[in-house]
Amino acid sequence: MDRDKRWDRVKIAVDALTQGEDEQLDSDADLVAKIEERYKKDETDEFLKPIVVGKDGRIKDHDTLFFFNYRSDRMREIVQLFGLPDKPIDVSIPEDLNISTMSKYKAEFTFPVAFPPQAMTNVLAEWLAKQGLKQSHIAETEKYAHVTFFFNGGVEKKYDNEDREMVASPKVATYDKQPEMSAQGVADKVAEIVKSNTYDFVMCNFAPPDMVGHTGVYEAAVKAITATDAAVGTIYKACQEAGYVLLITADHGNAEQMINIETGNPHTAHTTNPVPFIIAGPKGKGDEAGFVFAQDKEDEEAGALCDVAPTVLEVLGLPKPEEMTGRSLLVPEAK
Repeated sequence: MDRDKRWDRVKIAVDALTQGEDEQLDSDADLVAKIEERYKKDETDEFLKPIVVGKDGRIKDHDTLFFFNYRSDRMREIVQLFGLPDKPIDVSIPEDLNISTMSKYKAEFTFPVAFPPQAMTNVLAEWLAKQGLKQSHIAETEKYAHVTFFFNGGVEKKYDNEDREMVASPKVATYDKQPEMSAQGVADKVAEIVKSNTYDFVMCNFAPPDMVGHTGVYEAAVKAITATDAAVGTIYKACQEAGYVLLITADHGNAEQMINIETGNPHTAHTTNPVPFIIAGPKGKGDEAGFVFAQDKEDEEAGALCDVAPTVLEVLGLPKPEEMTGRSLLVPEAK
């Protein structure tokens, strides 16, 4: 499920599925013991290399394949190898495969789809474009799809006056080996763009808290958060100098819980813990401009992810489209 163009990793999976390469077992009765053996070598679920059970399960000519993962960014590379004639690496693929997918992985893919994408109208990026605003989206490779395809409501193309920047993610086996990833590179690019005063809206994604959190290595996660904190500081300073309002939030937790409190084992999954929402503006903006969090009012409920876009529009002084069901997390104080 690589998404960083590490085709050597995808080839390992494809060769196992088609050629039966890698470790082979005669029956599934040996599978649990083999996995437990891998665990003892600290090879956890995310990093298990292929285990092939028997010889009859290999993909052969004329087979039907159903890719059931709904995450488009995680499936594009392997589906490209199995289903498209243009292959970036040398792999042996069976002939005449009948391929279907759970969701639409890429606009150019013509395979049958079980659940076609829902059309989303007037997502934040589209609405900003309709208002004539210029916007820039920045991330490193691991999170580039998040600031483009996902953020734009499943749309591949850029909207009018939208620019994109991608910073290369480090080429390491696992991100605990380089937990800062490319956070500072992303921050430096954002700071450069902010200081240019070219764009009305600039957004980025920092990968380390999520990607390093998935490794389950506590010490690496601490380094990842420290690096991300420094990167946020770079952007904050640029926003202060250029007169931008800075908003910081997340859509899920991860690195704040590195230990499973029930088992004592590493916790590598996302969490549903509350995440922060921070607003910081230069003098005359942000809280000094008279905005306070609506949650500070006794009769207001806590915010949700659907409230982020309306809050951005509130800060920009723009109306909210009727398709947005959330509300601004800010309320203007009476002057």
